[in-house]
Amino acid sequence: MLEKKYSHLWLLIFMLLFSACEGISQDTTKVYLPSEHFPNLAYLVKDAQIWDYMIMNEESISFYANAEDKMKNLPECRIYQNELKDFQELIKKLPVDSIAILYTQKQSNYLKDLPHFYKYLKQKERKKIKPDTNLPLKGWKIAIDPGHIEKTMEMAQIEAKFIKMKPSDATGLVPISFNEANLTLATANLLAEKLKKVGAEVMITRPQAGIGLLGISFEEWYESRRFSDLVAEMCAGRIDSSYMTKYFFENDATKTDWYGRLYVPIDLRLRADKINAFSPDLSIIIHYNVHGPNWEIRDSENNMQPTDKNYTMSFVAGSFKAYELNRQEDRIAFLRLLLSDDITKSIELSDKITSSFVQTLNVPTVTVAENLGYLNKSCILTEKPGVYARNLGLTRNIKGVLCYGESLCQDNITEAAWLNQQLIQAGDMKTSSRIRMVADAYYEGILNYAKNNVIK
Repeated sequence: MLEKKYSHLWLLIFMLLFSACEGISQDTTKVYLPSEHFPNLAYLVKDAQIWDYMIMNEESISFYANAEDKMKNLPECRIYQNELKDFQELIKKLPVDSIAILYTQKQSNYLKDLPHFYKYLKQKERKKIKPDTNLPLKGWKIAIDPGHIEKTMEMAQIEAKFIKMKPSDATGLVPISFNEANLTLATANLLAEKLKKVGAEVMITRPQAGIGLLGISFEEWYESRRFSDLVAEMCAGRIDSSYMTKYFFENDATKTDWYGRLYVPIDLRLRADKINAFSPDLSIIIHYNVHGPNWEIRDSENNMQPTDKNYTMSFVAGSFKAYELNRQEDRIAFLRLLLSDDITKSIELSDKITSSFVQTLNVPTVTVAENLGYLNKSCILTEKPGVYARNLGLTRNIKGVLCYGESLCQDNITEAAWLNQQLIQAGDMKTSSRIRMVADAYYEGILNYAKNNVIK
């Protein structure tokens, strides 16, 4: 007999998803938060066409490869009501690649027909670490991902992640020139040093300036591996032949095209793989922002105008649009996020870090008044100021609790002048004292989160 509480849960889901909503058909029902068992659903669905790929009713949750398979009732993965609790436990304990195997084998089978997964249900939780006031992060594993790659300004302009301004009264008559990848790596080095001192085990995904997760520079990759990696991505189903023809051959792709359309996607996938293999308790993804409308306004020498805009924000997983479920690996990620507490815990962590940005850096959280297109079109605001669900490659593919931080706007004139300085040491790099303040803000946010959470 089904547990009474789950019967009520599934009945509530059924009523909410398939009741007649004003002006909305059954196939495109807007979904409201059904119960405490699916708190992430409100942050996952950006448009109603998501339901072309899934059904949630009183009997099961079913995922489909496309709308046609849904019409034919041919699920890729169906989770029955009475196995939901076990499935959620498996999602929590299985590695990412094993979740994919479970998904593809599940189809309409019952979990009892897949007994080789049950060994994971019996796995014990990690032994709890006794609190230590001197080492508050003892036993915690923390992954840090410094965003972007390039070390030199020449390469940063191919990557399109740089700040360059002409000397002016606003800049103190000093030229400004720096790139985001060096800022993020310096921040990671300073943050890692602080975290290790209080007991954390830390892994930095990209420990060397100018070298991404492929282990070689872009120039080396471009000369020796770009075609073989393009074919490999197509064979793996991550790029189709029409995309390859259109963007790499028909239009005579430039280095910038190869960088953005192939080198970066491979690098991001490898970052997620490296973090997931590390199995961290927290993942910190470090980025710096640029005021949206200012990004494309550059002169012929790539100089941009300083702005007085400055704000902070952070991202967690979620906000899927229907076309973002075209690939099976993305449907698997959606299911993992639906049935785990990754998003809710990530919101808690990101709120602590974003609040620390505000307090430590004296930078306000972003508001709707900024009218930023990507926040309106691609994000869902959580209940925490400045914290948004957004379907980025890393937020989607990294398992566990994470914060994708955007601490400040680099093109703000005060910030740009400050970030342009190189007065302190961060690992083997010279950087700005402002970067130390950003690292301090991340650190305080992490400590505040850890006070109220235990390692799982």
